[in-house]
Amino acid sequence: MNILIAFYSESGNTRKIAEAMARGLSSAPDTVVDLQHIEEVSPARWGNYDLIFIGTPAISWTVAEPVKNAFENFPSDTCPVFKLALFVTYGVPDIRFYGECIELIKSYCQKMNVEYLGEFCCQGEHRVIDRLAEKFPEKVALAQTSIGHPDAVDLQRAADFAVDIYSRAIDET
Repeated sequence: MNILIAFYSESGNTRKIAEAMARGLSSAPDTVVDLQHIEEVSPARWGNYDLIFIGTPAISWTVAEPVKNAFENFPSDTCPVFKLALFVTYGVPDIRFYGECIELIKSYCQKMNVEYLGEFCCQGEHRVIDRLAEKFPEKVALAQTSIGHPDAVDLQRAADFAVDIYSRAIDET
């Protein structure tokens, strides 16, 4: 099975989750895992993979612009056969701050006729709490709980998620 883990990371949180997933999948039999920054892999090449994990931080309630661009630039004349799972990192543990990421990727999958296998959401250390305080002072205490994340437990959960999605994808083929 050919697996792509494509991600965008500004602060390193999403990259850490992507790397943990790749480590989790490293012992899967007959599997090649390609770990790429999303801007380095053309959506036209997504068809070369059986399973794709897309990673994004939640930025202003939605996916990062490079992730959005990748989906919007997916060739419309392609009939994709890959399956897709999402992973999202967020600084504020409030579904209103990252839930739209999940819904947007699900809608892209539906438009592309791609099977969506699920999502992994993980708190990552919030890097701009001062900017958050300007707009949402009531969320600062929540954002401060992000310090030190993703931690070892988060990374293990990410690896386990990737293995679970891989197992489901294998079972469905």
